Amino acid sequence: MSLGVFRSGTGRLRSGWRVAAWALTVLLVGVALQLVLPAVGGGGRTAGAAAVALAVAMVSLAAWRFLDGTAPGDTPLALGRRAAGAFGLGVGAGLLLVGVVVAVLGATGAYQVARNACTLAGQGGFLARSLLLFLFAAMAEELLFRGYPLFALRDGLGGAPAALVTALLFALAHASNPHFGWGAMIGVAWIGVVLALWVVATGTVWGAVGVHLGWNAALVAGAAVPVSGLRFRAPCHQGELTGPAWLTGGGFGVEAGLVTAVAWGIAGALVLARARSRSRWDRGR
Repeated sequence: MSLGVFRSGTGRLRSGWRVAAWALTVLLVGVALQLVLPAVGGGGRTAGAAAVALAVAMVSLAAWRFLDGTAPGDTPLALGRRAAGAFGLGVGAGLLLVGVVVAVLGATGAYQVARNACTLAGQGGFLARSLLLFLFAAMAEELLFRGYPLFALRDGLGGAPAALVTALLFALAHASNPHFGWGAMIGVAWIGVVLALWVVATGTVWGAVGVHLGWNAALVAGAAVPVSGLRFRAPCHQGELTGPAWLTGGGFGVEAGLVTAVAWGIAGALVLARARSRSRWDRGR
């Protein structure tokens, strides 16, 4: 009986226990980072995001190796030409999605932009700092929610439930952000589902990291509007969202609005078609 509780008929540790072991290790490493980083002068936002991304990557690779028997080069975290191509395509997709959303909102009069006096050096510094922060933040969030847990849960539950569970957890992780509400919950969860589809369709997490990076960077440095409720002050211009919150997302930003939901839905339909064509969705690696 105990064998059936912990292991499947093939003798492999069941997916729930694998995810629990991964989550506990990530939690312990996170607590250690909270204690160590301030002591070594690495308590800044970017340094913290980089440390979390590296730590989660190492824990995930260890889980794949020792719990799943998968070599690092065969995991969705593997680096190489395929990962680089997926990352570049993802960045482009994130930029394109923001461009479409902002264009639609601008056409309806719900988005306006005001210019500020600034210097080229100030804008360049802001862009460099933002890109570095958003890169590490995207890596950390994608590894937490579309990395090992997504694939382990897919093995036990199937593709659709795994995407839904990880997407809900992804949305709840934003619950402490300013202006978070039901609209933001639904919008962020929907984005999480699409990103899960992207990862499963390509077999690599780096495409989703690219989308995440491109989306956040375009919102902050391009459109100059809040991202997930957080406002970053661009030196040269400031975007404003006006109109009903169901359309624009209100104070949380466009992720909670209808325009974004439609744009990501179209992207998700394209990704799902690819996932099915490659027969990855309900099949373990």
